[in-house]
Amino acid sequence: MNQPKNKSPDENADRRLMSIDKIPQALSKTGFPLELKVANSFRKAGFGVITNRYYVDDVDGKSKELDLIAYKFTKGRDLDVVTAVLTSCKKDSENSWVFMSTKKEGIDPNIESNPLHVWTDCEPLSTFLKNEDWKSLYLQRVQGLSELFEATRQVFGMQLTSANGDAPKNDRSMFDSISGLMKALDHELSILPKRVAGRKRIYQINLLTIVDAPLVDVSYDAEPSAMLVDSLSHITSYIVNRSYKFGLLRFASASRIDAEVARYETLSRTNLTAFVEAQDNAYEAIKSNAAVQTYFAAKLLPKVRFIINGALQLSGDDRITELSIHYDKERSVLVLRVDGDAETIQAANDNEKALDAIRVAVKALSRYEGEVEMEMDFPF
Repeated sequence: MNQPKNKSPDENADRRLMSIDKIPQALSKTGFPLELKVANSFRKAGFGVITNRYYVDDVDGKSKELDLIAYKFTKGRDLDVVTAVLTSCKKDSENSWVFMSTKKEGIDPNIESNPLHVWTDCEPLSTFLKNEDWKSLYLQRVQGLSELFEATRQVFGMQLTSANGDAPKNDRSMFDSISGLMKALDHELSILPKRVAGRKRIYQINLLTIVDAPLVDVSYDAEPSAMLVDSLSHITSYIVNRSYKFGLLRFASASRIDAEVARYETLSRTNLTAFVEAQDNAYEAIKSNAAVQTYFAAKLLPKVRFIINGALQLSGDDRITELSIHYDKERSVLVLRVDGDAETIQAANDNEKALDAIRVAVKALSRYEGEVEMEMDFPF
């Protein structure tokens, strides 16, 4: 019986080397080179890049991977603005990515037309953003980058088709890109309050998919007509952690990576201007916004109580324990309403030293520099 001949060590080594030489070509068919190209483009534009970010899927509890997060810090006077881009990279050598769309007809009450993803715990900015209509002003500031915030077409369906266009496939890769980004967004927003609490930052987060495949928009305004596009913005809705969320996703061709990154670099500078302005407006809102006034009242109460109780030597039931804020527009006076009787309030307003101390406290906390006076709070 013939026994197989053992190959010499040199022959085995040659075979392994021949196999190794083919590996780069094999990897070129995967999405890894695309991820590296996108990451390098962001780094060149001054962004920090985190690759292979993991999060736990809210449905199956398994770890899922986001290709990369690009982020850029811009520093204001006392606010850091972080522009972040959650990015999915998709390479598809066999298919075209097809979006079916119609003309947008006015405002759809069932769709959030300009979903913005912003988080901060910096006060009073956080309270202001939750209780004031600030989005319209922000969108004015970024109107030169409207393609990042507005979907000009209504996408009603997505489909992969064969490269020659004659066979529809499915939408799995497209759906995975959308669901992955929406879940990653929810994850990042959920961990920010613990991870960066108290750091005087605001985060503006964007969703981007870079696609190494033809992007096709099929218009159904009349007879269906297909057109190659290099980018497209799509407003999607998705249920994450049992909550209905809207998001604006940007799809862009791999052929325009640098141009797309340049838009986000411009956005990072625009965001600094826009959110520093929003912060200034938040402080100014002590004159107009009830929620902001409530925030400042809670912060001022210990200081005002200490000053008034000490200056007037109040004790027992006479001590100041409650405070609210009102702005008298006619007289341009910030009114601090406290739970004291008329005699106590008059004494507080006549005590110039105490009022000066209160003005200093108000300015230090709220930047307000106008007139301040005390007033008896409403009994009901």
